Amino acid sequence: MEKWESPHWAFDAGVEPFKNDIATDAGTSALKDWDPVKQELAWERPNPGAWNSGTLTTAGNLVFQGQADGLQGLQGRHGRGGVEF
Repeated sequence: MEKWESPHWAFDAGVEPFKNDIATDAGTSALKDWDPVKQELAWERPNPGAWNSGTLTTAGNLVFQGQADGLQGLQGRHGRGGVEF
């Protein structure tokens, strides 16, 4: 069994193949920033559709959120910006 590979497995990032499979009326999602000191929502940025992904926050107060169609960059303090990659 030298160099055997399963015919049922292939690399899949889980983003592009399913991008068009999500129903347009599947719901909505949002990125929310919680202020732990005030115990309240600091800001909320709605996302189109039900798909959203993880976030990355930098020491420079930038927030990046992965989405089905790319990457969105926001200003962490206010949730403004909306730079898309």
